[in-house]
Amino acid sequence: MKFVPNLRTVMIIVICLTGISVIYQQPLVQSILLAVTMVLLFILRPSTKARQQLLIRISRLGRIILVIFIFQLLFRRNGNVIFEFSLLRITDIGINYALASSLRFFLIILAAGLLMDYPFQDYLIALNAWKFPYEIAFIVAATIHFLPVFKRIFDNKMETLALRNISLKKLTLPQRLTAFKILLIPVLANAIHNIQNRAISLELRAFRIHKTRTYLHQNKLNPIDLIIIILTLIMTTLVLINLR
Repeated sequence: MKFVPNLRTVMIIVICLTGISVIYQQPLVQSILLAVTMVLLFILRPSTKARQQLLIRISRLGRIILVIFIFQLLFRRNGNVIFEFSLLRITDIGINYALASSLRFFLIILAAGLLMDYPFQDYLIALNAWKFPYEIAFIVAATIHFLPVFKRIFDNKMETLALRNISLKKLTLPQRLTAFKILLIPVLANAIHNIQNRAISLELRAFRIHKTRTYLHQNKLNPIDLIIIILTLIMTTLVLINLR
């Protein structure tokens, strides 16, 4: 029988990985955390389609991270000078900070991918199992769930353009920016409309009329999940102590 980790297990892993990434600035630490995240993505998303989507996501993020790296490299001017020409000045601190910032951004985006495929209801049940107030649980779950909803709407618009034989890759950079600006308005409007419909549904179901709320399904951790969570917390504590 194939083991599927509980959502709470994945959330703890993501919190620990991103927490260490935010606390420490060393590029080596960021590289190790990024490698661990990518291994987890391949383990938890074993299907060929999921791996193809992961590779596409990495290729798209690579361009954004390259831009972030260049900006951090050029605007961090303190430290020992490695290369200088006219207004261009590259220092050791600039390189270190550019690498750390780029890898951290890459890590956070990929770590968020571990949480994207879970349905909305699973977040509510998981946060309820942690004794979160259900209003807070709903807000957190709705925020996390908004990103895949937004992506789904954007992908539908891109498919519409493809059916009309319009390819953004063939457009020049100014034309591509204009196309994205035109696409963004209906995508945001559609997403906001969905949020409005959800708010109306909550009012019709008397949201917050009672202080407590019951759930049909319970989020219970099996022994393997408990072992993974304990090991993750122990390893995180050891890393924080050793890197202090």
